[in-house]
Order: sequence, then C-alpha cells, then structure tokens
Amino acid sequence: MSFITDSLAKVSVITALALFAVRLLRRQSASLRHFVLVSAIVLSLIAPIVPLVMPSWHLPAFVEPSGARSSSIDRQSPVIAPLPGTTSIRPPLSTPLRRSRLTAILWITGAILSLFVMALGLLRLRRIAAACQPVRATKWNPLLIAASGQFRFRRFVDLLQSANPSILFTWGIRKPKVVLPAGADSWNEDRALVVLGHELAHIKRLDWLTQILAELLRSIYWFHPLVWLVCRRLRLEGEHACDNAVLRCGVPGPDYADHLLELARDLNSRGRVWSSALAMAQPSTIERRFEAMLNPSLNRRPLLSGQMIAIVVAAIGIAVPIATFSSSPIPKRAAKPAAEPAEVALETTIHSSATSESVAAVGQPSRPQSAQVQQRPVYTGEIISVRLKDADIRDFFQFLSDFTGRNFVVDQDVQGQVTLTLNRIPWDQALDVVLKDHHLALVEAPSGPRIGLGLGASRIELPAAVAQSYGQLTGAVVDTSMLPIPGAQVRVTGASLANPRSTITNSRGEFAFNDLQSGTYRMEISLAGFKTINIDRVNVNAGLSQSTTVRMDIAPISEEMTVTRSLSSAPSTQQLGAPPACNPTLPSAPSNAPSSGGAVQQAMLINYVSPIYPPQAQSARVEGIVVVEAVIGTDGRIMNVKQVRGEPLLAPATAALMQWCFRPTLLNGVPVETVVDITINFRLQQ
Repeated sequence: MSFITDSLAKVSVITALALFAVRLLRRQSASLRHFVLVSAIVLSLIAPIVPLVMPSWHLPAFVEPSGARSSSIDRQSPVIAPLPGTTSIRPPLSTPLRRSRLTAILWITGAILSLFVMALGLLRLRRIAAACQPVRATKWNPLLIAASGQFRFRRFVDLLQSANPSILFTWGIRKPKVVLPAGADSWNEDRALVVLGHELAHIKRLDWLTQILAELLRSIYWFHPLVWLVCRRLRLEGEHACDNAVLRCGVPGPDYADHLLELARDLNSRGRVWSSALAMAQPSTIERRFEAMLNPSLNRRPLLSGQMIAIVVAAIGIAVPIATFSSSPIPKRAAKPAAEPAEVALETTIHSSATSESVAAVGQPSRPQSAQVQQRPVYTGEIISVRLKDADIRDFFQFLSDFTGRNFVVDQDVQGQVTLTLNRIPWDQALDVVLKDHHLALVEAPSGPRIGLGLGASRIELPAAVAQSYGQLTGAVVDTSMLPIPGAQVRVTGASLANPRSTITNSRGEFAFNDLQSGTYRMEISLAGFKTINIDRVNVNAGLSQSTTVRMDIAPISEEMTVTRSLSSAPSTQQLGAPPACNPTLPSAPSNAPSSGGAVQQAMLINYVSPIYPPQAQSARVEGIVVVEAVIGTDGRIMNVKQVRGEPLLAPATAALMQWCFRPTLLNGVPVETVVDITINFRLQQ
C-alpha cells in the first residue's frame, strides 16, 4: 500500500505545482505554459519508479525507534514456518490489508481498461489513415511547400484526404500525417495555408507525442481529478501555441478566427476521432481560442531555448526531492558493538510436544531448544550492508579488503559476477556467503588469507568432490587482429541450468564457468561494435575442462536515405561527375603494440552524393526500397557494391554510392575494412 500512496502523493504534488505555475505564467506565451505542463506529465510518469534507482529519504515521523519493531512486525501478518513434523499456521489477513489489496485491484483494473480504450483509439486512427488517399489536387503540393518554408519545416509529411467531410486532424511522430476532409479541395488558398500552417506547427512541436504521454498518464491515474485537469489544459495550451504560430506568420487575427469558425461548422461530431488525434477545430476549445486570437496584447512569442533549459532545471530541482520521498518506515537501531552477531530474521516455530511449547523471540538470536535446531557458525566481524548487481567478484574482495584493512590474495582465475543484497550482517558472514555461492575456499597462507578454487595447485581445478558431478567451460575471446578482448559478455544457457549464467572476460580476454553439470550448452558472446557469436552445441563432461577460442568480427554499419521525385517533372538527365577527394582525418597509429584489443570506432559518413532517380524507373512509375551491401575500405572509399534486394530498374542509382566517403572503422587504432548496409527508399510524389 505504501507504493500506491506514495505514487498518488507524488503525482498530486507535481500536477498541483504545474497548474499553479501555469496560473502564475498566464501573461507569458502559450508555448511556455505548454512546456511546463509537458514537464509535469513526464515527471509524473517517472516519479513513482525513481526510488528503485535512487536512494530515498524519509521524514522523521516515518522513522521507527527500535523498541517499536515488534508491533510493526505483528501488523505484517508473518507466515509461521514449521520445523519438520510441525504444523503450519497462517494468521488471517487483517481488515486494513484486505482493503489495501482491494484498492490495488480496483486501480489496476481501471488502468487496464483505460489502456485498452487507448489502444482501440490508436487502431481506429490507423484504420482511418489506411482508408485515406493521397491528395490529388495539384494546388496542395505548392501550398505545403510554402507553409513548410514559413515554419522552417524540413520533415516529410504525408498529406492525405478522407472520404469523410468531417475529419481534419494530425497524428504520427516518425512519419507524421495530415488528414484533410473530403471538401478540402474547395477551400480557397488562404484557408488552405491557415490549415496547413496550424497542422505543421503541431508536427514541429511534437504535440502528438506529448498528447500520447498525457493519455498514458490519464489512463494510469484514471480516477485523479488533477491529472484530468492537466491533460485538458495541455490540449488547450497546445492549440493556443499553434494558433500563435500561424498568427506570427502575418495572418490577421479576425481572418484566422473566420476560418476557424467556418471549419468548426463544417466539421461536425459525426467524424470525431480519438482524443489524441490533434484536431484543429474542436468545439470545446474554440471559444477561448477566439478570445485569445482577437486579443492584440497577448504574448505570442515562441519558446526560447533559454526558457526551456530554465524550466527543465527547475523541474528537476523540484521533482527529485518529491520523487525520492518514501513513506515506508525504516527502523532506527541502536549502535551495536563490533563483536555482536547479526540479528536473526523473523522466525516463529511451534514444536509438537506433549510437555512444552516454545516460540523464538523476535529480534533475538535463536537458542537451540530441540534436536531439530542446527548450530550456526558464529560471526564476529564488523556490521556492514552490501548491495551489488552484476559486480565483478574480484571487486567484492577488494571492497572487503578496503573495509577491513586486511590483505586477501585472490587467485588469477577467480572470476565471475556477484548480485546480492545483504543488510547489516558481519563482514565475515558476507564473505562466507559469496565463497559458498561460487564454490570458493579461503585458507590462511604466509602472505595472508588466500581465496581460490582448488587451492595449492598451479592451475585452478575443481575439488575432487565437486569434479565428480561438475565440469569446466573456459576459453578466450579475440578480435580479428587476434588480440584478446576484455569486457565481452559470455552467456551460457542449457537444460540443466534453471537460469542463464553469464560472466565478463578479464583483461586477458579469458572466461570460465567452473561448476557446470554434464550436458550440452549454448554459448553467446556479445560486445558493442562486434557481431554477436552464437555457438549452439558445447559439450561439457564431468571432471573435464572444455576450452575454446572465439574470434569476434566487427559488426556492419547501416545507412538509410530517401530519394524523391515528382511525377510531373521530366526524367533526370543529370550525369555523375568525377568522384570528389576522400581524405578522412585519421588518428596517428599507436606507437606501441597494444596488449589487448576490442577497441572499435565505427565508420562515419563524411561526404556523399545523392543518388539520381533512374529515368526508366520514373517513366514506369516504379518506386520502392533498394538494399545494397558494400565494403568500406581502409581509405574510406566504397567498394564491392552489391544489390541485395530491390527493383532492377532502380539499380542504376546505386552508382552514386561509389562517390561516398567515410572515415574508416578503426580497430585498436588501425583502419580496417567494414561491411556497410545501405537502404535507399525511392518515392514518387504527385
């Protein structure tokens, strides 16, 4: 229940502050107020999960004294775990706990239904857009180019027309679409420019993305009135900002209002689409927009970069303390001497006996009262808390050495990863946990405590007792120059493993799995900049060591571009000229031979010649995607161009690729050849 109440409190504070800030900024531009609301929505979405990755803080009222721990534990309704031969008792759930579960179920059910409605709306938008046709009137392309020039808009926009006379909206992020109603061809040039300008302003401002985030927040907190107010105000300020963008281009306010009023009359509710589609003339906002566009003293300035940075900094400064707050009580413990053993976890046992009945006290060490209680080792180290996730095991031993001031001699082949959370236990108990989990042993040597597996041998080997049922899988990872690759991830899966095992290669590129059961495994080696290697059948036998060397090739890079041509234009007769000079700047070669490899700097395109739409393909109205595979030489030039997929009529355009120039891929500071996959999208426009 703490997570639910914390989430509600954080979202309530953030949305309330955002609405208050919008009220204070009422004399500022709509773009500024809109960005404040967007920041609040983003922070509201991520605030509940921030304590999972950042330390949380608590008010003094939420810190419990050590004497109150018994009553707090009693309220948690613990499970009484029996010893062998005893009876298990589970106390009934208390009324507050039952209510909290009912509240959580109700919240999750409402959120799932709201998200389902949101998904249905997206599907409906896709169906509407799929049923639309590209605009056929020749006047629209020049008008779109003119509107794009006024707004300094360079992205490609799909201009579609619906058969429905009541639909006008914009949607999409990567490939934005403007859907015009059936009667749009009868509009005069002024109205068409006004409509295109308004919709391009939505696209340039990424309003559809922010509206999706708002709908997501409203779906999660479907019952929260402040969230609904913020989402409603976000839509209104977004429309005001786009109206201001059109008015800044010189459109008189009264004329713009007339166009908007006529559109509102034409676009009736029969063609209404889902709420996250950005419709231009919505009856719910049109009255307030009339007042704004007819007010000559209104601030219509766009959002400046300095204002954006100031809002982001202020939002982070306000939101971090809110997001990291937690109302979960934490015990306030008294200081303990270093030699005091760790607290025993909550343990309640009921012994079946005709003469006596005993219960272990909470917060006290268990005392042996029957033959069923095992004697535990006594740890006397200083109390520590450790939280590690996928940490190198050698770093863990280094941490203990720094903490205790003792020297540990760790054998070179001891490697692996550690993931554990230990709260307030003696350090020697933490060491014992890690040693047992990784089948390691510690012995006292003249040079200090020594940690290893199979201590006393020149090479790490499995102890005889373990070797009867376990085998080793070891190896090394190298690059194409045969230098060892440190930091590569090696992952092993198999039927005998409940969970995948993984490790990281050491500075010599070596890896080892010392305790694998006999069987067949699948091994995967991956590292950024290299192709992932999959070895499907690796046999491991008990008592034996299976070793292998894996060479990793550099991963190919990819480039993508679009070539457009108007159907009304004559086929191009342009010829490619002489290839431009290609002299990429390269770092000086390393003076000393590197001892390890794996250092990759991917190739980068520094100069290119755009392909020419083939005249035969244009005449035949052929369009589509051409995929080309080539090799980037050590001098940065393209060679060995090969078309992998695409229309044959489009193939001549790939000749321009021979004039491209790259900064070549560097492996350990030395240029090497690299494969590049180039995707060219040929499109014909009306």
